[in-house]
Amino acid sequence: MDDSLTVREQMREALERLGIICDQADSAEAAMRLLENHNYNLAFLDVVMPGTDGYELCRKIKQNAYTRLMPVLMLTSRSSPFDRARGALSGCDSYLTKPITWDTFSQAVDKALMKHFRNDRAQMIARGYRY
Repeated sequence: MDDSLTVREQMREALERLGIICDQADSAEAAMRLLENHNYNLAFLDVVMPGTDGYELCRKIKQNAYTRLMPVLMLTSRSSPFDRARGALSGCDSYLTKPITWDTFSQAVDKALMKHFRNDRAQMIARGYRY
């Protein structure tokens, strides 16, 4: 989620380079509508957004029973210790700052997805699902 079309397109291209298909949202409200109708394995949020900011959206995602295990990565230009602390308090799994290198980006995505699928598998086993 980012209010900048340019940033959203750059993110889409970067994720496609990793073999990941993505949807885009230009606001927290649009992101929540997508989350209500689809199951996602990962979310990128910008902090500075019109209306609801990325911190608040992250809190909502982490409080929702259906999305709470989904990794949330903040990708923002805000890099102060205060901003990083707000990200951690909101529940984000990783707080990345712009500009970001390809290696840092791809490693963060890999780490988040590995954690997510490990959690997902553990949840399925705990519930008695077989696959």
